[in-house]
Amino acid sequence: MSIMWAIYAVRNKVNGKQYVGQTKQDPEVRWRYHRSTPKQFELHRDMAFFGKQQFSMRVLQYCTTKEVANAAEIRWIKKLRTMAPLGYNMIRPPLTDKAREKENLLLLANLIRDRRIVTGLVMLGGRERQLVNGKWQGPWRNSSSKMQKRKG
Repeated sequence: MSIMWAIYAVRNKVNGKQYVGQTKQDPEVRWRYHRSTPKQFELHRDMAFFGKQQFSMRVLQYCTTKEVANAAEIRWIKKLRTMAPLGYNMIRPPLTDKAREKENLLLLANLIRDRRIVTGLVMLGGRERQLVNGKWQGPWRNSSSKMQKRKG
């Protein structure tokens, strides 16, 4: 059986905050993507502020299936305590898992209430809705997800 998924952590050497993610890509390719991504999320804004050299990435675990990777990612997020505000993870993965959907909705509502997310596309249960300046726009529709945090 071949290894298909990598669980990885990105660490800010200045403040110790971390982000845990998973990728099907080569981890080095994913790391280059994180370093070149626009300042959409707190992790990327901090990379711009502190400098990319102040961040490191390490592979935590390799997995053979998406299901195993999802479970491993959740375990590592809990173990390393990377959920905001202690870390850079914003939404508990996986977004489409029915058991997590209600929890993610509540977390998302709190992020919107606290104005940490004000504009973007939010996907829950395979359906998407647009959030503009803290207000929902239009009906839910099927599509891909994008989320944008407010600059702060």
